[in-house]
Amino acid sequence: MKNLLPVFVAAIAFGQSAHAKAPNVVVDIAPIYAIAAQVMEGVGTPTLIVEQAASPHDFSLRPSHARGLQNADVVFSVSPDLTPWLVKSLETLAVGAEIVFLAEVSGTNLLEAREEEGHVDEEEHADEGGHAHGEFDPHSWLDPENAVLWAGEMARILTEIDPENGSVYKENVADFEAQMVALAQGIQEGFSDLGGVEYFVYHDAFQYFESRFEVPSFGAITDTEAVDPGPRRLQDVRDKIAQSNVKCLAVESGFKSGILDAITPNGGLDIVQMDPLGATLPLDKNLYGTTLANMAQALTACLKS
Repeated sequence: MKNLLPVFVAAIAFGQSAHAKAPNVVVDIAPIYAIAAQVMEGVGTPTLIVEQAASPHDFSLRPSHARGLQNADVVFSVSPDLTPWLVKSLETLAVGAEIVFLAEVSGTNLLEAREEEGHVDEEEHADEGGHAHGEFDPHSWLDPENAVLWAGEMARILTEIDPENGSVYKENVADFEAQMVALAQGIQEGFSDLGGVEYFVYHDAFQYFESRFEVPSFGAITDTEAVDPGPRRLQDVRDKIAQSNVKCLAVESGFKSGILDAITPNGGLDIVQMDPLGATLPLDKNLYGTTLANMAQALTACLKS
């Protein structure tokens, strides 16, 4: 696959002089930080709650995070299903802020949480100490069309708070949309000749990416990276892999290699790191696009190996 990073790294003009006091924007995860930073370029920067190396499914607020919520004008969060622990904090700390759950923005592409063959059985996983997501898969930021829609909603809300910089927000969204269109086209072209190769994912976090770019996984080992799969689930996965043409397992940082031995005792699976949160990337406006480009390049390399 060709290098996709230059597609969206072009600089965004600073535009008009910034407002004397930029809106205080707080976001939940790093990809949302990057989208907000693109929209706010030349005006201000958002504040991140969930540290990049942490899981959004299970996170404890620090005093600095609490202060950030108390001072917020607006909070952008993906959904309560992704960060259920955040809901109560928003109610008690961000009392003066506008709370925006991006997955609830009209027009957002939402996919139902998977329970089909090959993916996690919710009842079985709950028995093993896991948790069940809500009706919809909460990893909706991995669809770039959602990201563009959300950027427009961010700009609309920020313009209401800070009308002086409304034109800057609008121009930044237009630039971001152009970047995402070019990036998505490049990713789609890179996947065009990968038909017939099957892969498994460890954490079922990639459905939106798989759906948007038509590269469905064969199955997932767990619905959350926060809880290890039990023996029954590992045996089920081992049987499915043995009966398939799976060549590759996509994992996130922190993957325990012992699990690989449990599902493929004789080896034979290539491992590829896919990072849906941009955990290892610089925290800046380019993180979102770089995350998608890196995921695409890693998966392509694995499936072509």
